[in-house]
Amino acid sequence: MKQSVAANISIVLAPIAWLLVAWGGLSFIADPAPGTSRNLMRLHYLFGHAAFFLGLVALAAAVCLAGFSWSGAKRRSAFAFLLLCAPFLLTLLPLFRWIAA
Repeated sequence: MKQSVAANISIVLAPIAWLLVAWGGLSFIADPAPGTSRNLMRLHYLFGHAAFFLGLVALAAAVCLAGFSWSGAKRRSAFAFLLLCAPFLLTLLPLFRWIAA
């Protein structure tokens, strides 16, 4: 695989992976409605775990692809790493504002 192709795949894979991780993680927090059947709750539970697991695998694949493409496509690889780190940075931004104040 060419390094530029790996960087492009990593750029596409990063947002998809974060959406899967977010959807799977947020599905762990929600409580079902009181009248929901056990089968439907179990199905929601399994889909949430599957989405979370697939998102983590996609994040790992995106990191590996971005690392592989670093020597050949530095800008695209750096952009992929930025996409992979953006949710962490956006989450920690209020903490840095609080420390600076």
